[in-house]
Amino acid sequence: MSDMIFGFRPELGWAGVLFQVFLQGLSFYVPLQRQKEQLKCWIYFGGQGAPAVLHEVDSEVDMQSLGFKRWVLQCIVPERRGSSCTRPVNLSVFGDGGKTVYQSIYIGIFTYRPNGLPSNLSPKCRWIVEHV
Repeated sequence: MSDMIFGFRPELGWAGVLFQVFLQGLSFYVPLQRQKEQLKCWIYFGGQGAPAVLHEVDSEVDMQSLGFKRWVLQCIVPERRGSSCTRPVNLSVFGDGGKTVYQSIYIGIFTYRPNGLPSNLSPKCRWIVEHV
């Protein structure tokens, strides 16, 4: 994981689920923002991109490396194409005119699950408390 990334969630899920990336800070973002550059973030799941929205959130908890601010990128996980269930997840940031600011910053691995079911349950069966 890149040193720009604090963490991400979920590590597994299905297409359409909300995916979040927690950033260490905005050191990559602030200088470009001062230049009035419009930045667009995209999160790629094995090469398939989804536009991401950046949120700044205040916290009452002071974390040594982050302070009281949190920066979260959010996107919707795109539909899976191909047979592989496990995909590398990368972040790319683009500036004005589609200029590449950052390309393929490694976030982690995401595993697609069909319909969100754990692998030991069939989509045809009913939910059984013992399996959840």
